Amino acid sequence: MNRNASSRILSSLNNAKKYTLESIISSFQKPINNSIKKNAISESLFDYALVLAKKSDKRRANGIYKKLDGVTFTIKDNLMLKNFPSSFGSRVYENHIPLFSSHSVDKLIKLGAIPLAITSCSEFCCVGITKNYKTGDTNHPFDDELTPGGSSGGAATSCALGVGDFALVTDAGGSARRPAALTGLVGYKPSNGLISNPLGFKDPSFLLSTISIISEYVEDSRLVTNYLSGYNKLDFNSIYCKRRVRNITKINAIYSETLGSKYLIDEEIKVIIKKIIDLLSNNNWNISIDENPFGESYEIYPLLALQQAGLAAFYGDVDPKILTDEINEQIDIGKNITGSDLVSLLYKREKIFYNVQSCLSKCDVFICPTIATTAWKKSKLYPETIGGVQAGPRDHAAFTPIFNYVKCPSISLPIGFTDKGLPVGLQFVSQYLDDENLLLIAKIAESIIRPYFIHAPTS
Repeated sequence: MNRNASSRILSSLNNAKKYTLESIISSFQKPINNSIKKNAISESLFDYALVLAKKSDKRRANGIYKKLDGVTFTIKDNLMLKNFPSSFGSRVYENHIPLFSSHSVDKLIKLGAIPLAITSCSEFCCVGITKNYKTGDTNHPFDDELTPGGSSGGAATSCALGVGDFALVTDAGGSARRPAALTGLVGYKPSNGLISNPLGFKDPSFLLSTISIISEYVEDSRLVTNYLSGYNKLDFNSIYCKRRVRNITKINAIYSETLGSKYLIDEEIKVIIKKIIDLLSNNNWNISIDENPFGESYEIYPLLALQQAGLAAFYGDVDPKILTDEINEQIDIGKNITGSDLVSLLYKREKIFYNVQSCLSKCDVFICPTIATTAWKKSKLYPETIGGVQAGPRDHAAFTPIFNYVKCPSISLPIGFTDKGLPVGLQFVSQYLDDENLLLIAKIAESIIRPYFIHAPTS
């Protein structure tokens, strides 16, 4: 099989012109098995994929082709594929067999794409590592002792191991971007509502969660977004977005290391990011440094109570014995959140939106770290130290949720490796609904950065 140097999807579309889809799908059996060993897959779809491939080959033999013939993908376990187990990472849905597919899954399959696996996620996608009752702890693709993060850790590990052209996931606070950064991949969260996601599970983060993509290359995320975006009148959060492509001659960027909030960050990540900022500057990027970009500082996950209240509302009556300790703890907190507390949080979100969007309007792209550390021991819910300082449960995750709160697109790009061979990511952000320009800028950044990775992985 031939491989395009900048897109798995384009490689697959080209290979579909030369090979049967059955032979293409057969080539994924080993990567799928490897991912199962990493506890990254909750349900293999290999046999189902072969059935779809054979049907597609018959259709193509009759001269009927579809746009995504040859393209493959995985589905995060909080999305649905009709007639296949889907559990949201929780025993609450242990016996759940959906009667319909999620909108984006259905759309991809109708375009000819073939799903290969359902990937593991944390319970209700509300924990920062990936473990659940079905698969146990999901392992990092480079080291079985480490975590790929969460909640899309299964998607990231399987994508890194070569399962599919991209992973279809969700992101409510960094669930696509942080695992991508920890595993050397691209993690893209579109503007909220750009890709429709009506119906589905009772998601505690339904106000923030966005259909997102993990891929090896920016171009794959761009292509998937083009295929999936569009207004859906059945989706409360869906938006109609007119394409807004700007003629960018010189990229003006703002970089902030701590977002004005003194967030912790490992020294080795600072060093690698500085080299990349210098590299971009040397390639005609105009980058200014601003350590108070939003005019005020924010605590880590300032609107976390929305998730906790959502858990209490949807799952507060569930027997605690079938839930994890981490979820029970959040539910207990959520039960004490009042209606006036929620109104105050939503008002706070408006202020954050204004401050962040005001900053983003001053540049073509905003740059900051994706995650404060590299992959840590999977036996720990979070890294115990960051930058030599004792860390709390969410210190590692400080840089991503604020961009969910303001609905704007953000993408994490792999920028290199530490001396231990662990990947590092860098986050690029644009204004709300400026997705197309962000992806264009990200592709430019990718073309500059990839040839200059600071280190190669050791394994």
